[in-house]
Amino acid sequence: DEYINLDLADKKINWDHYLKDIDIVVHLAAKQHKINSNESLVDYNLINSEAVKKIIKSCIKNKVKKFIFLSTIKVFGDKNDIGRAFKFDDKPNPKDYYGISKYNGELELTKSLNQNKTEIYILRIPLVYGSDPKGYLSIFYNFSKFKVPLPLKCFNDNLRSFLSIYNLVDFIVHLIKNKNNYSGLYLLSDSKDLSTYDFLYQISKKNNSNIRFFYLPKFILKFFFLITLKINIYNKLNNSLRLDPNPTFKKFN
Repeated sequence: DEYINLDLADKKINWDHYLKDIDIVVHLAAKQHKINSNESLVDYNLINSEAVKKIIKSCIKNKVKKFIFLSTIKVFGDKNDIGRAFKFDDKPNPKDYYGISKYNGELELTKSLNQNKTEIYILRIPLVYGSDPKGYLSIFYNFSKFKVPLPLKCFNDNLRSFLSIYNLVDFIVHLIKNKNNYSGLYLLSDSKDLSTYDFLYQISKKNNSNIRFFYLPKFILKFFFLITLKINIYNKLNNSLRLDPNPTFKKFN
């Protein structure tokens, strides 16, 4: 295999050079998660939107057969009611730079959707878990290494969608092998939503880490996250955030 390191923020990249004679492009790269005072929406759009625009134009020019783009559930926002899951035709309402810029990337792709021979697939996905987790999951994994008891049992009354890296890869392979042109926007997650506590407990059990969880009232934890300026982590642990992948399952059998 050949690996080429490129900086997507580099505006001088000649994508035609790299995409000539290429059949499939799976776009996984993105700027995400960490936002510091020196970063703006412009920085996020540069990679998550403007680079996407240049790549898809080159794909079409070079007659790439399929372009698969990983977007995010955050295009819908940061939460929804526990009894409702986001559907593919719900109105986008991104709240942070990451979600806004990924949606802008989607808009660049929809301009070319079904207007050329390159099939375009946009996948909105939730948090992906695997051997190298990101986001708040990485914090959990760090605590699990030291078997520190965690006060997270109180987060058992919400529901969140998750996606195994294995299921994600399987679906991408399925898209590549599929002979029908099903270009469009799809939602993808594991078939079962879980509360934050149930999910972390299952992860702990599967990894044989035997982490101990105990109950602490939410208001205490919320106060702790407030004074440590990490209220966004509390919200991710507490809020429900679900999507409905059933139309995707039905479409692709």
